[in-house]
This record gives sequence, structure tokens and C-alpha cells, in this order.
Amino acid sequence: MGLKKLLPLLGLALFGTSLGGFSEEIITLKWKRYVGEKNLTITNQPLIYRDKILHATKGDEGGKDKYDKLYVFDKDGNLLWSFSPPDGGDTDLNGVVACDEFIAVTSDGGFVYAISWEGKILWKR
Repeated sequence: MGLKKLLPLLGLALFGTSLGGFSEEIITLKWKRYVGEKNLTITNQPLIYRDKILHATKGDEGGKDKYDKLYVFDKDGNLLWSFSPPDGGDTDLNGVVACDEFIAVTSDGGFVYAISWEGKILWKR
């Protein structure tokens, strides 16, 4: 996927010059969404898959807290659904990967969750 197609999915716009370079106004914010006041978002980068943006967060309260979620947004920034690990223990979420069949996300509690594109747990290991 080229940069010009990728940036709109991130909510960014790109302005080019006639020389093929970039102007000083490289990005324009198209949308932003609140994902919790205590998230350590610097540790988890969003994943773009097709026309969805996935963002796994981890709170800083340790263990299980209300800020441990996987958010799935559409390209316009609308929240489609979110997932919170149902288990006890440390549910901080880490990396997220996706394929056509499911989304996989890991937790500090040692589990890997396979989640359907509708937000249902398919399996956990």
C-alpha cells in the first residue's frame, strides 16, 4: 500500500509539491478518539488492516484495569467495537496482528486471543 493510500486510513492527509517532495504542511488531522486517560499508548502502535484501524492499549494501573482494550475503528474514526480480556490477572494488551479470518492480540497475562472481525473470541491460548 502506498503512502498516499495509507495516510488517510490513519486520519492524515499528505500534500505534495510539483517536484515530488513534500510541503511543510505534511499532515492534517482528520479525526482523533479518546482511548482512556491512563493508557501507555507509546508502547502499542496502531495496526491498519484493509479499511480498519486496530489499537491495543494497556493501562498503567497494573494487572486488570478498565484501560486494557483493543479498539477497532473504521477509516473515518468511528469506533466499531472494543474488546477487553475477560480473564483475571494482568490483562495489559500488547501487539496486535490481523488476517482476513481474525485479529490476534496478546496480553501480559500470557494469553493470545483470536477475535473475529465482529469482536467475538474465537479461541484463546
